[in-house]
Amino acid sequence: MEKRVDRKIKKDNNIVAIILSTILLIISICYGIISIKDMNNHINNTFILINSIMIMISSLFISLSFIFRKKLLNIFTLLILISLVGLNLNIIKFPTQEILGNKVGLNINEVVLWADKNNIDVTYDYENSDLYKVDEIMIQDTLYDTLLRNVKKLHFIVSSGPNTNKGILLTNYVGSSIEEFLKFMNDNYLTNVTINYELNDTIDKDIVIAQNLTGAAFRNSNIVLTVSLGTSDNLVPVALESMKKKTLFEATLYLKRNGIKYDLKYEYSDDIPEGNVISHSPNTNETVDPKTDTVTLILSKGKKIIVPNLLEMSKDKIVEWVLANELKIEFNEKYHDSNIGKIIGANYKENDVIASGTKIIITTSKGPLKLEKYNSLQEFKDWADTYDITYSTLYEFSSSVAKGNIIKLSHPEGTVIDESTSIIVYISQGKAITVPNFVGKSKSNITSTCNSLGIKCSFNYSGYSSTAKDIATKQNIKSGTTVVSGAVVTISLSSGPAKTFTTYISSDWFGTTADATINTLRSKLTAACPGVTFKFNKGSSDIGFAGQIHPSSPTKAGNFSCTQGKTYTFLIIN
Repeated sequence: MEKRVDRKIKKDNNIVAIILSTILLIISICYGIISIKDMNNHINNTFILINSIMIMISSLFISLSFIFRKKLLNIFTLLILISLVGLNLNIIKFPTQEILGNKVGLNINEVVLWADKNNIDVTYDYENSDLYKVDEIMIQDTLYDTLLRNVKKLHFIVSSGPNTNKGILLTNYVGSSIEEFLKFMNDNYLTNVTINYELNDTIDKDIVIAQNLTGAAFRNSNIVLTVSLGTSDNLVPVALESMKKKTLFEATLYLKRNGIKYDLKYEYSDDIPEGNVISHSPNTNETVDPKTDTVTLILSKGKKIIVPNLLEMSKDKIVEWVLANELKIEFNEKYHDSNIGKIIGANYKENDVIASGTKIIITTSKGPLKLEKYNSLQEFKDWADTYDITYSTLYEFSSSVAKGNIIKLSHPEGTVIDESTSIIVYISQGKAITVPNFVGKSKSNITSTCNSLGIKCSFNYSGYSSTAKDIATKQNIKSGTTVVSGAVVTISLSSGPAKTFTTYISSDWFGTTADATINTLRSKLTAACPGVTFKFNKGSSDIGFAGQIHPSSPTKAGNFSCTQGKTYTFLIIN
């Protein structure tokens, strides 16, 4: 009895183990499928692939071990699990995908070249910085660990050096050592400082005597300090220290502190930055008497950079030349009939002389520009305007192409376009519409016809005639003329047969002034004679009074008969 119970327990445990191992297998397979599907978005995609496969195999062998309970399966399962653990301990190094990396601190010129090699579009803006050197990248807009193959565009913020317009609070250094001011100057990147030395019998050497500016100022404010040289006893011969590579400010400050007069000369230099000392005369360690001698400083004008034939150089060589000469570089692309990537233009030609910091703009070929298929006229115009393509438009009727759309182009799709190509765009005016004869038809009939044809009809009245009212008497576009949809045809309608009215012009209608009479006559006659035109003139007279009808008036007082469509004139005494 006990043995049967034990067998039943073992059987039940085995069923539970099989169910759990099956669930493990299903979960592992789902995990593997999801991981493999997403592995290309990870740096270590090879590891993920192998790891996912091994997890699925391990789960499979675990399930089989519980089902068949074979020692050999158990051994294989253990070996696979050991391998899996070892794999996750990174014992074996697998290749990984390249990532963007951190470009902060690099020179923008180097990164532009790198980006061009990797077909990445680079844009950048300059901002001031006290921490980064000129042309060093401060910020990049894409995360460092982004897979490089997913990077198509990059934008950087690049240092343009300290902001010389930044505000400062300038302490009064009068009575202080010049060293205190020099520390402040260097710490705050002051750029427009002049320090003068003069003899002074009462104030010790290197003490500030006067200062032209204190309080709120800017880094580029003109700051002038006068410093004591001490007594004339301080003007003693000195052995010159080396001033090579010093800035003009540093070199002249050294000479001024020793009361030594100096001259300045400028020469080009490939090694010394612009504005720094190349050499001086007398030379280093030679004795100079401040009372009689003058030192000549030879200052660098920077490199005399002669532009090579950039069109014959490779991109790598151009960037190498740019970096060596402390220039800047920008790459542009343009469609051209040369091979893709070939250098086709530069903003400086061979033998041009330029200075350090100049931007070199290199244009490379994107290959030939070809005519494509365009879905709308606006799409074609945008394309043509982008590449400065000359084109003209012609309009044709078309029953198959909607009005305003392109029927065809003068050149077939795939045609290589160059600067001499001029394209004709044939644009649909829609289906041709023939104008019918509207004369003799009623206004309602004409309106219905116009709506059905897709043209617009406007109406005016041509006057009274024997033709019935609202019947067309003429049209501004002849019948049989071909027009486009939406064209406007003007129809003249008859006002119908003219009617005649009779009334009596009473003296009660006359006022004491010409204007009063005209206002009354116009009101009375318009009401009594609709469709009749009246004109009123004023004139002087020796007979009668102001406001009466003039004896010479074409139209008189009393019984008055008027017909529609005619004009009657009154002359009123003023």
